[in-house]
Amino acid sequence: MTLDAMPNPRYAEAVNLLVLRGYEAKEVAELWHTSVPNVYNIRHRAVNQFRECYLSSAKRVRIG
Repeated sequence: MTLDAMPNPRYAEAVNLLVLRGYEAKEVAELWHTSVPNVYNIRHRAVNQFRECYLSSAKRVRIG
């Protein structure tokens, strides 16, 4: 599964910047012109959405 498969592009960008690339929440807040607490909320929702997408794609592709 790739980030492109996520329904919300903003959440995909959050996972990319905060989780994969290691940006600080303050850096992303400045980039997005929003508050740091809002970035934390978006990250929380984004990780949950990524998990749901990953698990649903794993169910479709069974290993073994």
